[in-house]
Amino acid sequence: MRKGIPFLLGLFVFNAIASAQYGDFSLSGGYSHMYPDKTGGLFFDKDGEYIDANFAWRIPGVPYPVFFGAGLSESGYFDSQQNPFLYQNNGSDFFGTTNLYSDVEMISIEPRLAVRLVIPGLRNFYIQPQIGAGLLISNYSVDSAQPVGGITFIQTFTHTGAAFDIRPDVEAGLSWGRASLGMDLSYMAAWGDFGKMGNNIQELRAGVFVRFRY
Repeated sequence: MRKGIPFLLGLFVFNAIASAQYGDFSLSGGYSHMYPDKTGGLFFDKDGEYIDANFAWRIPGVPYPVFFGAGLSESGYFDSQQNPFLYQNNGSDFFGTTNLYSDVEMISIEPRLAVRLVIPGLRNFYIQPQIGAGLLISNYSVDSAQPVGGITFIQTFTHTGAAFDIRPDVEAGLSWGRASLGMDLSYMAAWGDFGKMGNNIQELRAGVFVRFRY
């Protein structure tokens, strides 16, 4: 019987710790704006959209909610424009127009640490600062019109590069049981290989999130 008491006590402590641990999943999306180091002669839209998925777990043994996890996000910037071009046929010059397209994407994988702060007197309202840092993969495909000898050729510039990014983020939301809904704001700075766009890019995001605890 005495041997069973430590076992039962350990089981009770384990269950208490396990009950304090829970998973947390959020999905956010909205507006994004990038600040490239340079344009490199490329045309692209600096305003775009983003989507972000975050998985986190509450750290046990901490008197207030602290979460550690990882996030996967993507932002996209797409544009098109009509461009006049010149071509020759049988010694005669002809003018026309063609469509040019640009596609810029950034994908990040980040370990993240967050703390949830509850404001006294504001029921179900919370603020959650978060910091993430990790790998950023950038990719672009941008058309360009190049006149050569009286003829305009369409050339597509492509590049894929890797970078290191840091992303501070803050959420403000309302919770109902296991679900939460609110606003999300973040700012990212990254250093690495962005091809013709230089060696660093910054990005501002503003959107909404939905969160589920399980």
